[in-house]
Amino acid sequence: MTNFDQEFAKLNPAQKEAAENIYGPVIVMAVPGSGKTQLLSMRIGQILKTTDTLPSSILCLSFTEAAASNMRKRLFSLIGQQAHQVAFHTFHSFGSEVINQNPEEFFFGASFSPIDELGQYQILRNIFENLNWENPLRSYHPDQDFVYLSDTQNSIQKLKQGGISPEDLVQIIQTNTSFLNEISEILPEEFNQTTSKKHFPIWQEFVNKCEEISARHIQAAMQKNYEWLKIFPSLAETFLIDLQLANNATIENENTLAITEWKTKNLEKNSLNQKVFKELKKIKKQTALVEIYTKYQQEIHKQGLYDFADMLMQVVAKMEDKNNPELAFNLQEKYQYILVDEFQDTNGVQLRLLLNLLNSNIPDYQPNILVVGDDDQAIYKFQGANIQNLWKFKQTFPESKEINLNLNYRSNQEILDVAAQVIEQVEQRFSREIGMDKSLISAIA
Repeated sequence: MTNFDQEFAKLNPAQKEAAENIYGPVIVMAVPGSGKTQLLSMRIGQILKTTDTLPSSILCLSFTEAAASNMRKRLFSLIGQQAHQVAFHTFHSFGSEVINQNPEEFFFGASFSPIDELGQYQILRNIFENLNWENPLRSYHPDQDFVYLSDTQNSIQKLKQGGISPEDLVQIIQTNTSFLNEISEILPEEFNQTTSKKHFPIWQEFVNKCEEISARHIQAAMQKNYEWLKIFPSLAETFLIDLQLANNATIENENTLAITEWKTKNLEKNSLNQKVFKELKKIKKQTALVEIYTKYQQEIHKQGLYDFADMLMQVVAKMEDKNNPELAFNLQEKYQYILVDEFQDTNGVQLRLLLNLLNSNIPDYQPNILVVGDDDQAIYKFQGANIQNLWKFKQTFPESKEINLNLNYRSNQEILDVAAQVIEQVEQRFSREIGMDKSLISAIA
């Protein structure tokens, strides 16, 4: 019996199930100390043992170089030299490799260098100095410099982490503005008053009209096939969900509290003392941001610079280029099996890259991918990580197999029970929504 066979026999039932189900999409929820690194290594070994797949056709994505190195060492101990041929990458190193191996596709083949935060700030400051006075983000204070400069720098980085280019942002603004303008036309005058029960019929009529308008705008956006809609919902969609929740609470409680809360959250008074949507003010600033974001991208490219988010943005843009699909086809054909560690920590651009690798545009396509995550462990929110990516993956591949690794090999049951009491206070949990019991069970005797 080989070392691989010996180790495979030691897997618990859930680990074995995840390692053996190598065809189609699989979501593994793995609590801390549940042996996910061993699982990923064993799954790769199982793929190589039971199929004719080349090791280089297996892509394993993680978040740190240390995690990728640890996995490679673990696999080497199981299968030997083949482990060095498997493509272990962080998302950024994968993006860098794609660019380096296809230089003619990126930056016109020119060599680019990374830019640091100070360099970003200096370029943005030069842009701010040359903005028109009408730009609402140009506000200047003698002692505080350009008031919105730091916020703009952060906003651009968040947009990039979400996979949103200046062109995407223009589409988002146009889509949301069209929707808000139509909804604004049906805002009842009674919304300028304090809400009372006599306004119930007016509210219900407003909700009914909004549902019709929202559905029409959601459908229109989907028909335009915007790439960003794969990751982010349109305002019409989030607006509709929020409105229906308020309406359901109003009907259930038979009072106006939910209506008042909805109005406070979404509306404000303008200079004419009329209620208007707060989102319109945001859109005005977003429109101003487009100009700065566009000039910033032009300037850093002119200077032969890029930031880390640009690497993935460039790869995503090339893979989504309908006029030049060769790169997407080649990458999709090359990687027959994909594994992703710490999936709950992916951000928008990383998920967008992944969905392009999986060729998710093909109806009913079932890629050979395993994502390992834990909705209770998301730690990279400051880098744009989005716990909703678990839901996006499930929505994209609804036939995904779900496997729960809740056997813990690090702590005794007493410690796990205390941890569970804390975790249960978290409201937004993917596992709870899909009916998965993530009760922590100690494997320590």
